[in-house]
Amino acid sequence: MKNTRKRLSMLLSTVLCAGICINPAALLANEADFDTAGSQGMESTAPFDPVEDYKEDGSQTEEESAAETGEVKEYVTRLKTDLSEFSALREEMKETGSLSLNTLEVSEFLRGNDLNREHKLNIPAGTPRWSDDRQVVNSTEFAPYNAICKIEVYYEESDGSLSSYTGTGFFVSDREIMTSASMLYDRKNHKMCDMVIVRPALNGSTVLFSPMFGDTTSIPEPYSTAATDGDAEDYNYGLIQLGEEEYQTHNSELTAHIRNGKKMLAYLRLNSGTPGNTHIIGYPGEAHGQEDKTHQYEDWGTKTAVNGVALETDTTASAGQFGAPQLNSANEVAGIYSFGTQQGFVVMSDMQWGGGRKVTSDLLDYLSRSFDGKNMIEKPVYRLYNPNSGEHVYTMNYKELEMLVKVGWHDEGMAWRNDRSNTVPVYRLYNKNAGDHHYTSNKEEYDYLVKVGWLGENIMWYAPADNSSYATVYRLYNPNAKAGSHHFTTNKGEYDQLVRLGWKGEGKAFSSR
Repeated sequence: MKNTRKRLSMLLSTVLCAGICINPAALLANEADFDTAGSQGMESTAPFDPVEDYKEDGSQTEEESAAETGEVKEYVTRLKTDLSEFSALREEMKETGSLSLNTLEVSEFLRGNDLNREHKLNIPAGTPRWSDDRQVVNSTEFAPYNAICKIEVYYEESDGSLSSYTGTGFFVSDREIMTSASMLYDRKNHKMCDMVIVRPALNGSTVLFSPMFGDTTSIPEPYSTAATDGDAEDYNYGLIQLGEEEYQTHNSELTAHIRNGKKMLAYLRLNSGTPGNTHIIGYPGEAHGQEDKTHQYEDWGTKTAVNGVALETDTTASAGQFGAPQLNSANEVAGIYSFGTQQGFVVMSDMQWGGGRKVTSDLLDYLSRSFDGKNMIEKPVYRLYNPNSGEHVYTMNYKELEMLVKVGWHDEGMAWRNDRSNTVPVYRLYNKNAGDHHYTSNKEEYDYLVKVGWLGENIMWYAPADNSSYATVYRLYNPNAKAGSHHFTTNKGEYDQLVRLGWKGEGKAFSSR
């Protein structure tokens, strides 16, 4: 992708420096949600206009055309300042002087990405008609806003022209950005995008973090091979990975933003549970009937439903917000937004109803394996339930999860997260007489239980070292149960309730992310 990216950087530079007025169409992207804390802050100044704000419609006066060309050149200067690769390609521009930029209106942009045509929504009775009740985000300096990015993707067409689309994404680690697969892959022409520019926490003319190129992209294979767009919607999620140099630059900029003595958390964690209400934040491109492609907008929903692997809500969204997170009240990602029913946007309905791919165990497994496992994404510990014995089992092995599901266990999604540091080993044991599993970070306890007949299954995962900012995994014991006598949870309320019901609270077992 790097060679293609360099070539397209050169092509884009040629177009811009030639003063051609261009209007890349905005791709449909997702919104993201968040806690209202941090939404108040510095007032944003008037937004600068990106290149796609300028449109050549043949009706400009000479003065308007000159002013427009000046604005484009000003933006080119900004790009050269922000993205060093543009200025490094000046000598190569002569080869591509005739390049033109292909422009499409949103209504014309099908490319196999308009998955709403086949997706069957379950719109509940009483859902109101679509109305734009989104609010602009005043400051993107705080979480979760600082983890949300404007995404610009570029496709090189067969005639040498470029098509550009904008959407939303969000950091899921210090190095990886998640978005919808429809942003990164053209199902109609069966090709990945040729270049991605990521603009973290863009807020009008306020640029907290440097824009950067995505070095590598990844989507689930079934998205590209699905027979229909409706089937592809089940896999509408993907990743962008920063190169080493740009990751280090972004990490340094994050470190410079210290709040309360700590580096700001600028990535979002995922949660496979079903939330109550969801919250969406993203870069819509247009809100309240006005173009605004440099500000985040947010909206809380009042209804949430699971429809297969889709998480559907009544949050407001529009073009530009596909790829954004659907957040729960703890600002954890419960889904990736990719379809909506705004009037004039999807013909099947004008109800205020939409959604995206729910976070599930298979999605978490995809993230864990992406880029050949060479990523910085926190790894999940899955929880399963045996309805016959009442036992819960915990594993980081997705293949084990699949096997247990096949024989009747219930997949309960993610129990908690671990980082990738091999810090505190957690051992698993199996009591073949009781059919019970046990987990401990205490090597002496592990060795003792092996001596008295338990089957030692060795290290199952590594927990992070104790840290006041990390979650606690609590351990309980039920003296009356044969199987499932030990239970582990990060939910203090669940822990306290089980103690009241007669379980013996054994305190902290180990930490989690």
